[in-house]
Amino acid sequence: MIFQTLISWFIPSGITTWTCVSPKTAIMITIPLPLLVLVFYAILDKDYITDRPKERIEVEYTIVPSTSDTTEQTTADPEKSLCSEQLRIGRKILPYIIALLLSFGAEYLSNSSVITTIAFPNSNVLARDHFLYYFFSYEMGKFFGRSHLFMLSCLPSDIVELLKCKRTWVFAAIEIAHLIFFVSESWYHFVSYIWIIIALCFTLGLVAGMIALYSPHAVVGHVAPEEKEFALGLLTVGNGVGAFVAGLLGLVVEPYLTGKCLEHFSASKEFCFTRPQNMTGWMTNIHC
Repeated sequence: MIFQTLISWFIPSGITTWTCVSPKTAIMITIPLPLLVLVFYAILDKDYITDRPKERIEVEYTIVPSTSDTTEQTTADPEKSLCSEQLRIGRKILPYIIALLLSFGAEYLSNSSVITTIAFPNSNVLARDHFLYYFFSYEMGKFFGRSHLFMLSCLPSDIVELLKCKRTWVFAAIEIAHLIFFVSESWYHFVSYIWIIIALCFTLGLVAGMIALYSPHAVVGHVAPEEKEFALGLLTVGNGVGAFVAGLLGLVVEPYLTGKCLEHFSASKEFCFTRPQNMTGWMTNIHC
């Protein structure tokens, strides 16, 4: 899934930036990509499934004895018992949920509403291409962040386990630091080279991928085996809420930072909002 997301972004961004292909054609090239799911399924090793014994094993049914007292205790108020148990699990993994919320909030706010107001008129990159380079670098970082454990799976298992960080608040703090830096750069414009921002977009995605990877591992090691299913489902609340809050804040932050940029770059206003706002250049490539 991560590989497919990376390729689906690389194709339209790379083709439209480095060739004369129109954005419409570049987007249409990615339409068959979902078929890769079927291709990868076809090449999977299915020996474990096909080699399993197909005969049914008959097990004798026996009644487990129980008393009326235990029956009354277990069926007294199942809904209340279940609710209290879920609340207990929620309190147990609340630090991981908050870390994910802060991380996703800072990540999405930086990526969709702050770096769109950062550009360098003196660079050789067109205003429209700034955001493409930023986002591509971010996606590359996210790809490596989410898949680096797979890449390192050839190492001994002890070393792989050592690499798993359970203090996910560290990643959230790094993401918030990225957000503060991007806001400061959008406001004061103290960075001289575009490649510094591109590199920071890579680390933004890298850390975002790492917290998304390590949070489930940390939660699984923090709850009982019978609590894993509910805990992992509840953990995703941090992802959704963080992205939703970032979207709402972006409605206010992006126009405000754009106004500040217009004060700084009054002679080149096109560099104050690097994300395309209309359909200009959809059917043809503006580079050619």
